Amino acid sequence: MNPTTESLGRIDAWLDRLAGETDQARHSAEFTAYLVAMSRFWRYSQANTALIWLQRPTATMVNSKKRWAGLGYTLKAGEWKNSIHILCPHFTKTKDEQTGEERETLAYFVTGYIYALEQVEPGPDAQSLTLRWQTMGDHHGALYRLLERACARLHVRVELSLDLPRGLEGTSDGRSVITLNGHASIGDRAQTLVHELAHEVLHPTALRPQFTKREVECQAEAVSYCVLTALGVEVPNAPQYLALYGVSRDDLKRNAQAIHMGVKRILEAVEAVSQAASAGVAPGGSDAEDGRAA
Repeated sequence: MNPTTESLGRIDAWLDRLAGETDQARHSAEFTAYLVAMSRFWRYSQANTALIWLQRPTATMVNSKKRWAGLGYTLKAGEWKNSIHILCPHFTKTKDEQTGEERETLAYFVTGYIYALEQVEPGPDAQSLTLRWQTMGDHHGALYRLLERACARLHVRVELSLDLPRGLEGTSDGRSVITLNGHASIGDRAQTLVHELAHEVLHPTALRPQFTKREVECQAEAVSYCVLTALGVEVPNAPQYLALYGVSRDDLKRNAQAIHMGVKRILEAVEAVSQAASAGVAPGGSDAEDGRAA
């Protein structure tokens, strides 16, 4: 079978299987495992994130052979034949007959080949693969300040209030304003900020009616879980994704795509403000390097 066709079929089969899962606990556990992969491979498209996870569930970092070489790593003997297959779309330029505007149209997919960290070995000049922003779990103050700067980059204003109702840790209005409980610890504020930022990124006022209230909260919880995991923050109780249990494969795919978009936008902002402060370079690959986003 053509490897590209096989990859597309693998994603469809997974969505069908997950949509048809009759056990809530297994459904939630599998979706949570997929979210852990999303926290690691957010630079890739949603489809390629799923492909990486389905082919090598234990992978923590992946890159093309060329990208690994640039980081000072080489493939272990024999690993060239154990590559992970991803989708690399190719586009053609077309001109709108009415406006004359040129636009890119998806023409076809080809297969890209990437490799996991355990498939390579470091050379004498191998670079560190961990960025400071990925180890923020025990630095609550620094984490909160980093998230505030990420919010500013996304044009979202953060305010503190001492007058929120009891038990309410934060709110977002869908109009780029987040209000946090000023009585909360800075660590709790940081976690609440990620949740409310997910709402602002995914659910501005005009778009919220596209999803049910349960889906909206489920998406925000999932984005928060992914982002905090990527930042090195331990999330002791993984949320239960009951809003996605029993839905159709199309609804499951639609929610997964929304969650991926939220994670990607927030972590892109986090990485940008962190790199601006330290002039760091991300070691993880992306669709841009291994083939454009599928």
